[in-house]
Amino acid sequence: MKNIKLILSTLFLTFLMLLIVQTETNALTIKDNENNAIQKENNKENHQQALKQENIKKELMDNLKERALTIDDLEEEGGFHFTKNDKAIIELKERPKEKIKHGKLKKIAQNLSETEKSNFAVETVPYSQEELETLTANWFSENQDIYFTEDTVVKYDYINNRVDIKTNQLSNRDQEVLSQRYGSKIYLDVDPSFENKITYVKSREADWNKLGSGIGIKLADGDCSTAGIAKKDTRYFIITAGHCVGTAGIDNVYQWNSLVGKAHVDARSSGYDFGLVLINKEI
Repeated sequence: MKNIKLILSTLFLTFLMLLIVQTETNALTIKDNENNAIQKENNKENHQQALKQENIKKELMDNLKERALTIDDLEEEGGFHFTKNDKAIIELKERPKEKIKHGKLKKIAQNLSETEKSNFAVETVPYSQEELETLTANWFSENQDIYFTEDTVVKYDYINNRVDIKTNQLSNRDQEVLSQRYGSKIYLDVDPSFENKITYVKSREADWNKLGSGIGIKLADGDCSTAGIAKKDTRYFIITAGHCVGTAGIDNVYQWNSLVGKAHVDARSSGYDFGLVLINKEI
């Protein structure tokens, strides 16, 4: 009798556990379905937003093309961006770079913004998108006299028409130098607690303290870019094109102004434009 009670009790507990597990599984399934539905809805909204913005941009491009202009011309004389509500903002510089081109762009902007229920608006800005993007890309090479920590991020702020620099350390003297050098073109944010979780923007024609892809390397007769870094046993290599490495075992290779190693392999004789540079850690 006791054995029967024990078996029944065990079966009941097992059933109860299965019921709990099934209930939790059903709850998770419902939650997953809800999350999937939300994700699908977000994807649908993002897709619709992308299509809307693409159509707005096409309208702008068509108007530029009619006057033998391109988006590059607009970026030289101002810029272009979307607001959160998908309003297209056409920016025009206060001081034109080329008056004739600027005049054409101003006419296009006025025509697009003045139509009924227009998707466009016009803003006058002090700096062009080309200027600010160039400054962002060349920030560190332009300011080699300023000490920046690795926790420094440089970003083109298209909404506020400036370049934002966020860092955790910058002396008062360096802040003053940068303010005098760039004025309202930049915004400095010095926060001692800031940690850079984003790879900061830096020109390929700059001296990097870490090697990776897309970084400029130089030989005596020209320059190239790295494709990445490879490792074999204890040795590290720069991966690049064969025509970039020079004579294997002889030619030195520079990471812009810093000597990093020697040409190791030029595989062009095998039909592949592939090259390796042996990184000399003693350099």
